[in-house]
Amino acid sequence: MAYSGFLLNALVEELKEKLIGGRINKIYQPSSRELTLTVRNNGANHLLYISANSDYAQVNILDSKFENPVKPPNFCMLLRKLLQNGFITNIEQLEFERILVIHIDSSDELGYITTKKLIIEIMGKHSNIILINNNDVIFDSIKRVSPFMSSIRQIMPNQAFNLIEYDKINILNMTKENLFNGLNEFENMKTSNFIFTYFQGFGPMLAKEMCFRSGISFRKKNINLTDELKTNLFENLSKFKEIAKEKKYEPYLIQNSTTGETVDFSPIFLESFSNENFIQVKTNNFSALVDKYYNSKLVNNSIKQKANTLISLLNKKIKLLEHKISNLNNDLVYADNAEEFKIKGELITANIYKLKKGMNSVTLDNYYDNNSPINIDLVINMSPSRNAQKYFKKYNKLKTAQIEVKKQLTNSVEELNYFENVLNSIEIAEDNTTIDEIKLELIESGYIKNKQKNRNKKNRNTNKKNKNKINDNFKKYISSDGFSIFAGKNNKQNDYLTLKYASKDDLWFHTKDLAGTHVIIKRNSNEVPEQTLLEAAMIAAYNSKGKMSSNVPVDYTFIKNVSKPSGAKPGMVIYVKNKTLYVTPLIKTIEKLTVK
Repeated sequence: MAYSGFLLNALVEELKEKLIGGRINKIYQPSSRELTLTVRNNGANHLLYISANSDYAQVNILDSKFENPVKPPNFCMLLRKLLQNGFITNIEQLEFERILVIHIDSSDELGYITTKKLIIEIMGKHSNIILINNNDVIFDSIKRVSPFMSSIRQIMPNQAFNLIEYDKINILNMTKENLFNGLNEFENMKTSNFIFTYFQGFGPMLAKEMCFRSGISFRKKNINLTDELKTNLFENLSKFKEIAKEKKYEPYLIQNSTTGETVDFSPIFLESFSNENFIQVKTNNFSALVDKYYNSKLVNNSIKQKANTLISLLNKKIKLLEHKISNLNNDLVYADNAEEFKIKGELITANIYKLKKGMNSVTLDNYYDNNSPINIDLVINMSPSRNAQKYFKKYNKLKTAQIEVKKQLTNSVEELNYFENVLNSIEIAEDNTTIDEIKLELIESGYIKNKQKNRNKKNRNTNKKNKNKINDNFKKYISSDGFSIFAGKNNKQNDYLTLKYASKDDLWFHTKDLAGTHVIIKRNSNEVPEQTLLEAAMIAAYNSKGKMSSNVPVDYTFIKNVSKPSGAKPGMVIYVKNKTLYVTPLIKTIEKLTVK
């Protein structure tokens, strides 16, 4: 959901508890749209993070630190001058809108204590952070809005600050009468749209939740609501009104149950997401909820942006290889007819006394096929002997071609499997380091040109030392029976995990005929229970191309039965004496087993 007014309402209580009475020790501006304030209160430091980024606008308390520019931006310098060493006296939300006001008492240039207000507007692309004085005059803002940018509302230094005006009803003032009047007035509006445009605090997701609980389709318009449905809506909005009034919010993170991808976050349990496709994880507090949601989105977007070039390259190579393999298979079918030319040459030789120059064809008994008649084309101006040689020459040419085509086909299929494995490694990547390692692997394999060829000698020597250094930070899991399970993040890690890290009696898992990662169970000479076998197979399926499938076949065997052919590409191995398990990867199970 968007950072809704109700989410902010829930978060305000945490901000008040930790920050009111605290002193602002440090102020930084990590980027053009971000601020961090270190607030010392009750013997502890709290990092208040504020973002006016159009995609990730938010305010919350974080544990993480940020890299800050050597030279602070002008807005940051102004805040340090006016707010540093000041005390936070109050934090308030304007009703249920996405506007937060932080009241700060600090000394002015003459040493007098004055109150300033830091206004945080969380409004998508219109998000802003504005500092005003006690007379509502703007000192400055992180985004200035000039008359050329907006004729309606300007945000410029020394101008009077005007709040954004909303013509919405506070949920605490909702009655059956004003709800029904609104439904009648906006009869042609979809009910879900009506809720978040008529009442403060709602976003699209929470509005749809109210419809879901009331038995109203998301597409249904107000004009089509029966009296019963209107009453249901009133009752559910009334229940939510009580939650808002009593501040009985609960922080829930919603994830896709198959992929584990973060889908949404909410200040209440969402019944509309209460099905097998989603899981709702309750976090410790709302700051942690907001941090987890936006951090996962930032990481995923960062990984996607970093990986886009690699994905495009791999998809292009996969497409070319698939076309090449198709052509090679056609060539192989034609080359498989080589034996026919050999037979024709031998039949001509065996019956050469029956032929003479000038014939354009002959029908002979094929003693390779129960003497059934076979028609053989001849070249008129060639002798019978030269016609026979012509067929033998075609035979030899096709036999040679057959060997070469089979070799090319084997190499192309191996290369296709390799690229699909690399693509799978990108799809399961959880950090930028993994993407960097995959890129390095492709550079070393010659598929990407190294743009830093001309780096200086010192860098060359450093890279030479680190070239073969493998990042063994595998994905780690603990089975229900207490066994350690490891999965590689990329092909180089797969090789290291299987061929060096694992012991010969450890168990090795890999999806059958599907691109995927290597998974091992560290046995330590213990017998592995069936439940652990199934969990390791599920981990292998989850980290494979079959992640979204059910009944995924996963082969497993002892490490001693796994080997790497000479010259094979990274991550490519062969194995024998395997068994197969069929599993359906479930994110709930995977998350329970994952070592954080």
